[in-house]
Amino acid sequence: MSRGDLALLVRTTRAMDSEATARRVLAALAHHGDRWIPHRMGTEEPLRSPFNADGFADLWSRRENPSADRGGVLFRSSGELRCTGSVEWRRAWNHSFNSIALRVPAERASEEVLQTFLLLALELASLLDAEHACIRTSEEFESQHRPRGQGAYLGVDLASHVPGIYWVNYFGPTLVRFFGLELLLTCPTWRTWQAGAGVVIQTADSPSQWNSSDALRTKARVRAHLGERTIFDVSCPRRSTIAPTYDLSQVRVGAPPQGVAASSPAGHFFADEAAAREFLDGAPTRCRAFSESIGSSSALDLSPASLSLVDAMVTSPKTERNPDDQAFTLDITAYYGEVIRRNLGGSWTIASDDSRLPVIVLPTGEVEYPLVRALKLLDGGDTLREWYDFVAAGGTRRLRAALSRP
Repeated sequence: MSRGDLALLVRTTRAMDSEATARRVLAALAHHGDRWIPHRMGTEEPLRSPFNADGFADLWSRRENPSADRGGVLFRSSGELRCTGSVEWRRAWNHSFNSIALRVPAERASEEVLQTFLLLALELASLLDAEHACIRTSEEFESQHRPRGQGAYLGVDLASHVPGIYWVNYFGPTLVRFFGLELLLTCPTWRTWQAGAGVVIQTADSPSQWNSSDALRTKARVRAHLGERTIFDVSCPRRSTIAPTYDLSQVRVGAPPQGVAASSPAGHFFADEAAAREFLDGAPTRCRAFSESIGSSSALDLSPASLSLVDAMVTSPKTERNPDDQAFTLDITAYYGEVIRRNLGGSWTIASDDSRLPVIVLPTGEVEYPLVRALKLLDGGDTLREWYDFVAAGGTRRLRAALSRP
């Protein structure tokens, strides 16, 4: 097999914060032998705690803090397998999917390990009432979610589309209803079968064949069969896509912070308006720390030209960033906002509309949204330099005037 890792990812809309769920997952791993049982565990690397079942369940469920709105655990097995795993769950007003992931170095993925991975995928999908699961190599995942060496992973949001077609793909009950059982079972692929409430689509005999001509043709046929707009395509990252509506009642609890629209990203980054104002007050300091952290403080001099360096850093294939890395997103937000403020004038404030986002109000009265621009960049959209030039040329003003004409 090629270099990299073999990974299994299972996503569910089911609540996963109970000790019972943790113990059932442990039982599923133990069923396949001692080498799958965790040896070390913790909530962050390096994993320092020796494994024990009670401690694992406590970490998973956050038993010491029953009111916690998020939790999870990292674990690693011993011996020759070196399987690593992660569990992440949340219960928040704007959350979508909880997940469990397993990863094995590709060179250790024997035929027996491949079969166990497939069995585990089906067992965990059944145990967690999964909406989607997949098994793929790290190289296969990179090829489907990083256009032209893009640094940030794109198109991974299951709520917007099927993220991709990989070596093994499990379509859960919501997707079965969305596509129809017959359409899924008649996919022109290497192997398809019904598994409980879901359908499994396998595109090749082995994950090492992911980029063979036969496998690539098979994936193209599956995409055409299911509909191109239902599956993310890295060659057309901005194409509109469609997806079913998932039942999120178990993972979405409570209401947005007061005054924040449910669709606004503000609630994802700031617990309340006080937290947003704290970000505003600390934006200059955060900006300086961001420049120093990447070793380019002289280049990141808050000039418009320096935005191109930030754009290049985000899109570089050498930049390993988690798309959910909030700190990095806020660093970019602060830097872009400070470039706007220092070169075009204006000041930070909280938007008066129901987005409640941190914004820059320009001397002209126009409002610029640095967080929105940062999120667009990380999702493969327009660059910060393009946005700056647009705003500096009065583009926002002209666009609003054009839209207001009868």
